[in-house]
Amino acid sequence: MNQDVTRILEAAIEVFDEKGLHFTMDELASRLGMSKRTLYELVSGKERIVELLVEKTFASIKEQEKAILADGSLDTAQKFRRILALMPSFGVRIDYRKVHEIRRYFPDQYENIRNHLDSDWEITLDLVEAGVAEGRFAPVNAAVLKELLYSTMETMLNDKFLAQNNLSYEDALCQILDIVFDGLLRRTE
Repeated sequence: MNQDVTRILEAAIEVFDEKGLHFTMDELASRLGMSKRTLYELVSGKERIVELLVEKTFASIKEQEKAILADGSLDTAQKFRRILALMPSFGVRIDYRKVHEIRRYFPDQYENIRNHLDSDWEITLDLVEAGVAEGRFAPVNAAVLKELLYSTMETMLNDKFLAQNNLSYEDALCQILDIVFDGLLRRTE
């Protein structure tokens, strides 16, 4: 991805965080200090911007996932938790409280997000199996765990849950992982 497109994506995230998908290409071009014509020469429109953001988001997550797996200082439980809590790493942070708008305005891109969320579980489930084999995790039905986590992630992106509860996606995900890891019971140790 060239630097101009990366710059466009970062500016698009900023405008998206402010206005959701209601921003105009004029507003984006103005923020970038370029003409709308130049902007359209680099990206064909808002849908292409969303498509590139989805691609970049999941590529970033996959890259970080590989680094976590290769980190010999982490045990299986730490790797599992860090992989599930991964957030894309690029110049600006996305406000996931507005991602639900993609479903309405760009259903093909929303389906792309769902496909990524639904299909990239092999490493996570392998870590669960390793954790069970090591005696670190209680035996669980991996399919049920995957469905629990997938459904939760999808719900948080798919409706206004985050905005209504004034939560960031990252905070909500960390709370979910705390519940999954530690349960609801207080320890009396």
